[in-house]
Amino acid sequence: MNNFLKTRKSVRDFKLKPLSDDTLVKIKAICSETSKEDGQSSVSFNIVKDGKMVYEALDGHAGYSGVMIKSPHYIVINRSDDSAKSMILQSYYTESLITKLHGLDIATCWVGLFGVSEDKKREVFDMYANNSDFVLAIGYEKPSNPFDLDKYSERKPVEEIVFDGSFANSMDIEMLENLGLDDVFYYARFAPSTSNLQPWRFVIKGSYVYLYIDDNNGKPSYVDAGIMMYYLRSMLLMRNDKNMWELAEDEELVDGFRLIAKIRL
Repeated sequence: MNNFLKTRKSVRDFKLKPLSDDTLVKIKAICSETSKEDGQSSVSFNIVKDGKMVYEALDGHAGYSGVMIKSPHYIVINRSDDSAKSMILQSYYTESLITKLHGLDIATCWVGLFGVSEDKKREVFDMYANNSDFVLAIGYEKPSNPFDLDKYSERKPVEEIVFDGSFANSMDIEMLENLGLDDVFYYARFAPSTSNLQPWRFVIKGSYVYLYIDDNNGKPSYVDAGIMMYYLRSMLLMRNDKNMWELAEDEELVDGFRLIAKIRL
């Protein structure tokens, strides 16, 4: 998980050759398995095999500034409703799915549907159109230039995102090492976020880690929250901490950051 997090990337250039039927069957099984992980059917994943149709219908509307990602297949991500909890669980389990697909050497890329009308979604995705703000482009990555050096996106230092008791007291790696949490937060920093804004902050208080997200003028990214919750819990599982996140009942606002959840160490 450490190396996966540090090297995890969204792929923009896919081979357009369709995946084999056997591989698609495996992916469908993984989608079904992942959608059942929370026991509440909060999210579902449905494969659209005709990637050419999806690309041609959504190019100019979806993706990055209307530039659609072209891939041989897509997975439609559906959440149960429009609540903050549902948006968090959507991204939590989508990252779980991405991790499993990585094990099959399947490349992925989140593609936003925010510029796509509901009528267009129904036209393209039919029964899978409801409560869908994202699809996942999937396929094999095109070979990259072997002389290009891999570059990691810049990450905030631990001292800027982890705090002791309150935002007034930052924690450094040495302090985290004393708690056995240095690797957890060092690698959690590499979780992806929208435009690499890294909107997370963590407060360690007593036996809990509290997760806050930049409030962004009343529009916190619950998607980024769910992504971080998945990776931080995955890091904690590596040290046999098997506790689950508890979503905040009252999303208090502190210094421009909104409380999202806590997890016991």
